[in-house]
This record gives sequence, C-alpha cells and structure tokens, in this order.
Amino acid sequence: FLLGASLGVTAALVLNQTVLYNKVLPSNPQIALYVAMAVLGIMCGILTMCMQKQMVVIATSFGGSFATVYGIGHFAGHFPDLQDLSQEDVSNMYLWLYFASFLLLGAVGCLIQFA
Repeated sequence: FLLGASLGVTAALVLNQTVLYNKVLPSNPQIALYVAMAVLGIMCGILTMCMQKQMVVIATSFGGSFATVYGIGHFAGHFPDLQDLSQEDVSNMYLWLYFASFLLLGAVGCLIQFA
C-alpha cells in the first residue's frame, strides 16, 4: 500500500508543479496540494493492493524518474522550487522540459521493467 501511496504523492507533486498551483484554489494553493496528495495517495495505494506487480513497476519507475529529474534540476538549475511555486510561470520552458523528462524517463523505466 505504501509504495502505491508514495506514487500518488509523487504524482500530486508533479501535478501541483504543472497544473494545480494557482488554478484550483488561488487563495490557498497549499490546500489543493494536500488534497491531491491525500486523494491520489489513497487511490494509488488501493490500486497497488489490487494490481501489485504492475503498480510496483510503475511506482519504482516514476519515483526514480522524479528523484533523478529533481536531482539533475537541482544542480543544473532552473528547476521550480517545490515549496514556493508562486513565482513560477506555467509558460516557463524549463518547467515543461523537466516535466517531459520526468514522463519520458518514467516510461522508459516501465518498458525496461516490464520487458
């Protein structure tokens, strides 16, 4: 359950960076993040209990992808701060580049593990 829940929390963090922040609850965007973490965490945790092998592969692929892209972004620069996204602009090219890298690396990880 916890592995799936961590996948849901990771997905909520990524969604918060790209679409949720200042869109769902502009007056208090942290609430949207916490609700997304709780909802996606519980949903992915339950899904993991039903489809254990597949969800373990997906969770490890995208969890590792997020950690890798975050690490590279931290040292390379221009990675949006997870704590304060109020300064970030969704038209920021680097934001979408890191997001696409996260999705691509996660998909490659899934393909390798499922093969």
